[in-house]
Amino acid sequence: VESAKKSLAQAKIADDAHKKDISELEGELRQVEEAKAAYEASIAGQSQSQGRDVQLEDEQVKEYNRLKEEAGKQSARYLQMLDSVNREQKSDQDRLDNESRKKTEIENKLKQKGHMRDEAMKRVEKLEEHIKTSEAALEDQKKLRQDLQSDVGSSKDRIQNLQRELERISEQLGDAKVDKHEVSRTKKKTEIVENFKRLFPGVYDRMYNMCEPIHK
Repeated sequence: VESAKKSLAQAKIADDAHKKDISELEGELRQVEEAKAAYEASIAGQSQSQGRDVQLEDEQVKEYNRLKEEAGKQSARYLQMLDSVNREQKSDQDRLDNESRKKTEIENKLKQKGHMRDEAMKRVEKLEEHIKTSEAALEDQKKLRQDLQSDVGSSKDRIQNLQRELERISEQLGDAKVDKHEVSRTKKKTEIVENFKRLFPGVYDRMYNMCEPIHK
């Protein structure tokens, strides 16, 4: 971009200089033509004032021809210089137009690149926001996992406690069944003894209950 700007500035300077040269050459050519016309008018006026024909004297004709030739040479030289300057000016103008076109193309590319950069920055911002959201979700999942692991550990302890409680209750139920059976047997035996007492007045109790062991 800086190189294109420098080339464009140099081309403008050269174009201005050539335009100035053209203006100066055109002015000089105009002065030569005006001097030529003035001299011809002066010669014609002198001839008429002296009552002569428009035919010039030999010396005047020579001087006229010399001046005319000199003016022609100067005019040709100036025209050649003017043509050369015009060609250079056209070349500079073409170069100026080319540099202007390059400058416009570069500016358009810069504008396009700037737009692409802005779009890329927007995508980066969206990605960063997505990353932050994902990281937050990951932290939540980690915390949930820790909570679940803690709950699982507590549940295992609770299950073990309940299992032990169930075993204890089962043992108590087993003992209760045995006691209940024993009580039922004892009650039945007592009823039989009572029946015997009622039927047979000499019966007092079971032999087992009335005997006392000698050896303890």
